[in-house]
Amino acid sequence: MCNSIESFLRRFIPEKMNGLISALSVALTILFGLLLVYALVMMIVPQLITSVTTLYYTAQANITRFMYWANHLEFIENNEQIMELLNSAYAALNTNLDTWIKNTLLPSMQNIVSGAAIGVLNVVTVAKNLIIGIIVAVLNQLLIRSGREDQAMMTTLAGLVVVLSILVKQISVLFVTIKSLFAL
Repeated sequence: MCNSIESFLRRFIPEKMNGLISALSVALTILFGLLLVYALVMMIVPQLITSVTTLYYTAQANITRFMYWANHLEFIENNEQIMELLNSAYAALNTNLDTWIKNTLLPSMQNIVSGAAIGVLNVVTVAKNLIIGIIVAVLNQLLIRSGREDQAMMTTLAGLVVVLSILVKQISVLFVTIKSLFAL
């Protein structure tokens, strides 16, 4: 993949910038790999949630069927002590299963999904800043070599402003997160 991107970039970027071509192709390959992993995770997680939900409803239906079967056995119908034991076990099992699903399993799955999404977004933001920097550096070098130093300086300042605006948003989110974390 990296070699394909590198050969594609060689068509557009002069030979003098081989290091830039290599760095850009590696960065694009890493970005493509991360996007591929993100896409796979986003395909697997909904299936996992569907499977867990189906398992929950199937377990509940099977337990209900067992209880119906057990309540209609002649031996159990005639013995009140066994009937009470079965009914209390059914109620406890049903309550514990609901509590486990709602309080343990679903929140942990939400934490995993949100953590993965935040990690991917952070990597994409870093890659975006890297790509902006590479574009600004290439434009700066091209403009300086063509004798347009003023435009090169303006391009560098514009790139700096864009990256700083992105960083200011991230720092703002960081402060909000810290504030909510410590309940300030």
